[in-house]
Amino acid sequence: MTTISLRMDDQMKKELDEMCEAMGMNISTFYMIYTKKALRDRRIPFDIEAPAIIFIVACFLAFATGTSWGTFGILIPIVTAMFPETDPMLVVCIAASLAGSVCGDHMSPISDTTIMASAGAQCHHVDHVSTQLPYALTVGGCCVAAYLVAGFTKNVFLTMAAGVILLFSVLSFIRYRQAHKCDMMK
Repeated sequence: MTTISLRMDDQMKKELDEMCEAMGMNISTFYMIYTKKALRDRRIPFDIEAPAIIFIVACFLAFATGTSWGTFGILIPIVTAMFPETDPMLVVCIAASLAGSVCGDHMSPISDTTIMASAGAQCHHVDHVSTQLPYALTVGGCCVAAYLVAGFTKNVFLTMAAGVILLFSVLSFIRYRQAHKCDMMK
């Protein structure tokens, strides 16, 4: 037998103790059951809204490093280890890591493609980055919402419909606001 030491705050330990006691076990038995389930299923033994979390992590990682390909290299092995090959969420989560990486790279001021785009357009780099952020954040926000739907429903058709409807709604709202601003200026 091996001993494992865990750190958690006092309140969390108290609540876990009470929950385990109510189920007639101790914390050691709880973690043993948790570990056996994780090893048997080869995944975290509870549903998480992984696609949205993976998308956000990929965005931040690619934004910070300025590379989508580097982020692919970091996240895809992690994502493939999280799900068994037969789990349909594997494909969705790989897609979320790819989409988040490209979104973060697009917003990153240190990305090679962003630097080349501003140089090619012969505009100041900061101006180019600041004009790209609203577009990327709008689409990124819609993606997060669609990946949340994917995490909860695990239905690709419902996810696609929710994403398209949300993006259409957001674009219609933006168009309405722009038209309203123009009317106010006349």
